[in-house]
Amino acid sequence: MSPWGYQALILEESRIIPLPHPYEARTLREHGYSFFMAGVEGRYARVDYRVCLDCGTWGERAILSFPITMVGCLLVVVALTLLFMGGALARLPTWVLPMLGIGSWLVLTWVASRAVRLGFRARQAGLPAGNRCASCGGTRLRDIASALRESVPCPSCKNRSFRLHAVDLVPGSDSVSPP
Repeated sequence: MSPWGYQALILEESRIIPLPHPYEARTLREHGYSFFMAGVEGRYARVDYRVCLDCGTWGERAILSFPITMVGCLLVVVALTLLFMGGALARLPTWVLPMLGIGSWLVLTWVASRAVRLGFRARQAGLPAGNRCASCGGTRLRDIASALRESVPCPSCKNRSFRLHAVDLVPGSDSVSPP
């Protein structure tokens, strides 16, 4: 999980099971799925955190998707390295094949994700949409990156407001980025 959101497996029609990094594949296997089959069966989702700008309450938005890294991060690095070396051997600029590979991968993932949402509309409708606040019913929900620029009311007292700040999580660093 990250401060921005997480990957999840959807069981039954709307039960969200987080896939903790780096044990996503193991968690999927425990429930009888692989990344590929979870994507094909409309059971893979990206969940992002939302904050209500009206009352400061946090919520989630789950979107059915197709897994971007079905094979894991390290295999993606290996594939990009091979494409880089292939471009060098073909006497092409070394960035050409990796960029074509990344572009093709992103387009394929985008198309597959849209197809999953179309094919499993009922399941998508049962997931948290993040367009209405569960606490106040407000519609001014924002993802964390967008909310960094906004003043948000305190969820407890509703009187004072606060701003979210991105914090550098590098060990030994105490810096805070400006909003």
